[in-house]
Amino acid sequence: MRYKRMICFILLLSIIDVRDAMSINGDEALELFKTRLSSIKTIKGKVTLSYNIGEVYIGSLKYMSPDKIHVEFQKPKGKIIVCNGKKLWVYDYSSNVCGVQDLDREKYSNITELLSSYIAILLSKDKSGYRIRLTNYMQEYYEITLSMDTTFFLREAVFKSSQVDGFTLSLADVIIDEKMTPGIFDYDVPATALVGKNPLDVR
Repeated sequence: MRYKRMICFILLLSIIDVRDAMSINGDEALELFKTRLSSIKTIKGKVTLSYNIGEVYIGSLKYMSPDKIHVEFQKPKGKIIVCNGKKLWVYDYSSNVCGVQDLDREKYSNITELLSSYIAILLSKDKSGYRIRLTNYMQEYYEITLSMDTTFFLREAVFKSSQVDGFTLSLADVIIDEKMTPGIFDYDVPATALVGKNPLDVR
């Protein structure tokens, strides 16, 4: 009798777990991720970019909603990416070259707008969070897999592309909604740097 009760209890837990896992689909999980991101004012932490060809970039990330980014890489040292929502700066200390891109709103979407064009499928749900796969074969990155915690905050994103090298982005040591000065998202290009304007427009 004891073992019968134990088996019934295990089966009951299994049924509850399956029903809970099926209570949310990919589109709903994506919407919750976008809502979570939109609710955050600032993000500070460590970012790691691991490319499929073996290159690894590690740096400190600062983000201010909706589309301001400041990344200063410690590995390799001297690379900086800054975006104030209207302009994007990419500076390489070793070559003393800075690319400056004007971000036309008709050409370049923010994160939530871009992800809205993808079809979402829920891959898994467990105590640590959610994984969803996004697909859109009209985009340069045709597949994106997002790993999120239980609050739908991003932990890792895997980007696949048939045109350029794929990569994995991961976040660590994250601090949310710490006060930041907007001025850090305007980059002052070194006077001696060679500047390339709108390099992303060149195909």
